[in-house]
Amino acid sequence: MNKPIIGGILPAKLETVVGQKYFYCTCGHSKDGALCDGSHKGTGLSPMPFTALRERTVMCTCKRTKEAPYCSGAHRGLTEDDIGKPA
Repeated sequence: MNKPIIGGILPAKLETVVGQKYFYCTCGHSKDGALCDGSHKGTGLSPMPFTALRERTVMCTCKRTKEAPYCSGAHRGLTEDDIGKPA
């Protein structure tokens, strides 16, 4: 499996520390759908490192954004039934 799943249908609003390094979940399996928690093991996918540019970050959980790790609004139209399906 090398394709992400939809981890959520709304973006995650996280309090981040400017200049701190984080790891964005690219697989969709993490508990919060936004930050890596190691759930990608066995998926063939790896987390994406990024450095916070602001104190509040709105992150993609649907894995459809073209602006990863940030939300681009690509989740519009998704429903609860889409969670867990291929992104």
